[in-house]
Amino acid sequence: MRRVPSMSPLIAFEAVARLGSVTLAAEELNTSQSAISRHIRNLEERFSLELFQRDGRGIALTAAGKSYHAAV
Repeated sequence: MRRVPSMSPLIAFEAVARLGSVTLAAEELNTSQSAISRHIRNLEERFSLELFQRDGRGIALTAAGKSYHAAV
């Protein structure tokens, strides 16, 4: 198994972390919200970590997400 994910999920993660929005990240990257969400979900499954806390009003980095964002 590769230790470093491919670029697409990393780019999606970075955009969501920076913008604080799946919608804005999708617009910036000219892709769909579902594609961004899929990339995030795949990263979370790959590392067995919750990178974002989701609620009805938005999305925010968890502590693990903040550490990963600094590394990315």
